[in-house]
Amino acid sequence: MKPMPAHDPHDGCPHCVAGGYTYSEAYRLECEARHVAAIPSLEARRAYMRGVTKKRGEEEADRLRAVATGIFYATRG
Repeated sequence: MKPMPAHDPHDGCPHCVAGGYTYSEAYRLECEARHVAAIPSLEARRAYMRGVTKKRGEEEADRLRAVATGIFYATRG
């Protein structure tokens, strides 16, 4: 994943203004879940989730997995 370009968060971007939606944990979770759901192969998704489990623990991995699974089935039918 490419890093986001540096910019001033007060430049008027509707997603980046202070106190905006993107400053929330819910948005961070949703964004990462979209990333996981978009990983093309099942094995690659599982490898990513193993890394999440190792770094953040089973509870956080389960939380991400639940959201990513919902997005996966909603977008792929």
